[in-house]
Amino acid sequence: MAGTRVGGSGGLRERWTSQGRDVMFMSPQGLKEGLKRRCMEHVKKNRKRILKNLRQHTSDVTSEVMDVSESICLEDLRLRGELTHDDYLDVLTSLESALHEEMRLEELELAEELLEAEEAWIADFEALDLHQGRYGSEFILCPLCKKHGIDVSTNEHEITILECVCGLYLPLPRSHGPKTPLARFQDAMSNAFVAHEFVYPPFIACSR
Repeated sequence: MAGTRVGGSGGLRERWTSQGRDVMFMSPQGLKEGLKRRCMEHVKKNRKRILKNLRQHTSDVTSEVMDVSESICLEDLRLRGELTHDDYLDVLTSLESALHEEMRLEELELAEELLEAEEAWIADFEALDLHQGRYGSEFILCPLCKKHGIDVSTNEHEITILECVCGLYLPLPRSHGPKTPLARFQDAMSNAFVAHEFVYPPFIACSR
């Protein structure tokens, strides 16, 4: 068995050397640092997949650490005596710390994205307040852009037009009723919504 182990070790060394990893066999310290470097490269290359697994709880940090360990033959090196047990644990600990750091960075990125979205929402809300001041008490949000209020105008043919800065242009049929154009438009939108509820029930959930 001893002869087999030596031969196997040489085979492993030759295999890694042929792949351009011979620098890692210069010294025990060089081997350990080289393995740490390879672990970090693996994490960087597979960052999206690893973080997705951790975020969806389909895996945990320990499992991901061992997965990386297997991909770069850490256990083989330890069993063959080329990597001491302490160095083996040191590499795994460094890898675990790196994964925790990646999770922390992702949480910061998500928090920044949420903050930006919230700031954008606040800006849109403040813009709506400005529109409400412009249109007075009668204000209808544009159903297309959902950012601006609808303007009411009349063209040369005395046809009432509903417009928005986003490009909405909607002529309204003539009406002799007491309701304003915006009130009529709001009624039409409400009726269309109710009609869609009966035709396609999931429309209720989708619209909320």
